Amino acid sequence: MKRLSLVFLLLIFAFFMACDQAPNPTTVEDSSSDTQNLLHKRSGSNPEPLAFNVDTARRVKPAVDNSNFRRSQIPADGSVLKVSSSDYPSIQAAVDAAVPGDKVVIADGHYWEDVFVFTPGIRITAANDGQAVIHGSFLIYFNAFVYVDNLVFNGDSGPYAGLDIWISSDIYVKNVTVNNHVFGIWLDGSGYCTVKNSTLSSNDAGFYLTNGGGHKLKGNSANYNDSYGIYGDFCMQVEMNRNSASNNGYRGMYMYYCDGSFGDHNKFNYNGPSSASVRLYDTWSTTFYNTETTWNNGDGLALDISNYNTFTDLKSCNNDGVAFVDNGFGNTIALEPCN
Repeated sequence: MKRLSLVFLLLIFAFFMACDQAPNPTTVEDSSSDTQNLLHKRSGSNPEPLAFNVDTARRVKPAVDNSNFRRSQIPADGSVLKVSSSDYPSIQAAVDAAVPGDKVVIADGHYWEDVFVFTPGIRITAANDGQAVIHGSFLIYFNAFVYVDNLVFNGDSGPYAGLDIWISSDIYVKNVTVNNHVFGIWLDGSGYCTVKNSTLSSNDAGFYLTNGGGHKLKGNSANYNDSYGIYGDFCMQVEMNRNSASNNGYRGMYMYYCDGSFGDHNKFNYNGPSSASVRLYDTWSTTFYNTETTWNNGDGLALDISNYNTFTDLKSCNNDGVAFVDNGFGNTIALEPCN
């Protein structure tokens, strides 16, 4: 089956199927066989909006919209552009000079700059893993097939996201560290992006996923953030495998209207003091396997007006367990023993 384009994914969010409410609240084991359309009608506004904001005044649409650029358009014989004292004097200068297929290699050191990335099909990496420190942000707008890896982002430049990925598709981020930003990584209006083996800490929120979907989060650490490890608002079909969102100031994960998401072997431990470490609100048809929500203040998991979700092999120990709120239905929870 041909993959849905980002534009089509966002358009179909506008079409919903009406569903009748079941008269009884969800039980721990509910084997209801009713089927529902994946995209359901919202019950209202987000009850848990973020209390902090990113400055988006610097967001600009580039002269060329590259969000529909395709991998097949990337040449195999790109050049290497080096950011160093003898080559390009700044990351921005090298990125501006790059064309699809090129690789920008950043020498060891500290760089005080915000970098706008408008060229598709390029890779931006460090000469040595973790030795290039950007005291600022990468702003990837209306773009596609950009690869960012092995960099450190330290939020010294203002109230921004470390990686601000806006209206873009197929952005790949691997082995980055993001500290001291409002959002570590913000995927906004974007689709099919991948973040792997990255560390997001000491931000207001680690991940902020909004107005898009089809993303993959794999092997990341979103621990020790001031409020949330992962915050999702209108983020469909997100795949999360082997991530940790623990020791955050408020919740490990909050998902509002994030239907069809999938997870396996994720940990949401030692979060608080919220009412639940993991809260799904008005979110349907998710499936999570081998999830840990232990040693939290309040509930390990709360399903709030959320239907047809499945948590298999859920370990929710040394907290208040699982809460069902406001008559959700069709959910299935299979608990693992705590010993």
